[in-house]
Amino acid sequence: MTLFLLLLENRLNRDSTTVKGIDLTHADPAKLIGTSQESPGRSLKQFKEQGCIETGKRNIYIKPQNS
Repeated sequence: MTLFLLLLENRLNRDSTTVKGIDLTHADPAKLIGTSQESPGRSLKQFKEQGCIETGKRNIYIKPQNS
């Protein structure tokens, strides 16, 4: 799921100077990776709890990590 989000963010924001996030419905990640809706939902919840992402209405924002 992590790699999927990073690749999708890169593809959608490739030519942008501002971060737009990833525009997805709740069901979209499951459809795109071919799994049930619960699996990506659990992963996104964990990423959010760890502070790796923020979510809006239909957007997922990947937060930059400090090295």
